[in-house]
Amino acid sequence: TKFRFIASIQREPLPAASQNPGRGGELTLFASAYNVKGRDALDRSDGSSSSSSSGSSSSSSNSRTTRRSRFCSGHTVTFLPPVTLVNLLPLDMQYFDERNGKNGIIKAGKEKQLFEPDPTEMIELGLHLDGFRRCDEDIRIPPGMDYVDTLKLHDGNKRSLHLHTKTEFQNLSLTVSVLCSYWLRNLTGLPLVFKQSDAEREAAGQSDANEAARSLTPLLFSFSNPAKPKKCCVRLGRTPHIRGTPAWCHPIRLDRNEGLGLKLMVVQGDNAPDTVYEIGLQTRRGKGRYAHTLMVTFVTRFQLENHSQYSVAYSQRFAIVNQNRGPDRPPAQIPPGAVSPFHWARTDFDQLLCVRIADFEDCRWSGPFQIDRENSLHIIMRTLHGHSLFLRVDTVLRDA
Repeated sequence: TKFRFIASIQREPLPAASQNPGRGGELTLFASAYNVKGRDALDRSDGSSSSSSSGSSSSSSNSRTTRRSRFCSGHTVTFLPPVTLVNLLPLDMQYFDERNGKNGIIKAGKEKQLFEPDPTEMIELGLHLDGFRRCDEDIRIPPGMDYVDTLKLHDGNKRSLHLHTKTEFQNLSLTVSVLCSYWLRNLTGLPLVFKQSDAEREAAGQSDANEAARSLTPLLFSFSNPAKPKKCCVRLGRTPHIRGTPAWCHPIRLDRNEGLGLKLMVVQGDNAPDTVYEIGLQTRRGKGRYAHTLMVTFVTRFQLENHSQYSVAYSQRFAIVNQNRGPDRPPAQIPPGAVSPFHWARTDFDQLLCVRIADFEDCRWSGPFQIDRENSLHIIMRTLHGHSLFLRVDTVLRDA
């Protein structure tokens, strides 16, 4: 087995020798020796050298006439791996080096140092992801140059996903980063399905599980068809809406930084009113080495936060049949300190919210108020005995 290393030699500046009479005539000598280090041991060796020098200073502090010497190397030799493979995806990545018979798994956000490839020749590496077991071409790494390439993967339904490989050449060592242009994060609590605008099928990497529940892992998304518009369409999963048909929303751009509101519709049959869910969309560019990836987050448009010390019941105005009895079915409640997503039960009625203190059985419902605009107000609720209860309501827009 052959292991290759890259030796980087850096000449250190050699300042003139100096004396400090105030500290007992300390003399600093600089030698043109070679200080050999590995890349991972640079910080540790610097710390150990400083600690050893401080220890020698303390041992000779009793004598003022003792002359102390500190030697510094004139060159630093750093050993680097020929190839470093970096996984900038939210999934574990499996790589194959068929030429040298090596393979392994790189965790999300981690990197792997490869010592077998020859950096002076063309390097080819295979790549697999969870759900993507087919790759049209291997990662091709040309020697001695910065290089950006596109990698095309396929899932089990023969849908394609385009990833990008970024090769950086520095000190004869190659750093290869694998990244995706878009991460789609679903924080709505609803099952969402995505596709490219005007595409016939859903985007790659989605299965029947996405029709039933939201995915906890960000979805890797790319505009795989260059002949179609670079816009995205979203719909709700089919499993929770068996009686209806989820419809695709209008095409949206994913590169906008401002918050955007979307309405997702489920078309009902038998002259029943359609079900509409309002969600928000926010796009942020990644930080640091994720700067080439856009993080697209989908959240609920309305979110209720209970900052009081009581449980608060809430309901849309139309559902409150009687001021004392409340809705026909028990209303939803928010415990103290809890957060709950909110969707209008019927968008064909007035979108007004009513609340009451659930800890007081004789508390009546408040008057209706709007929550679709930024506002701050106090609402009043009365008990059957004529007592008044007040709640402060703040409506704030946070991103989307």
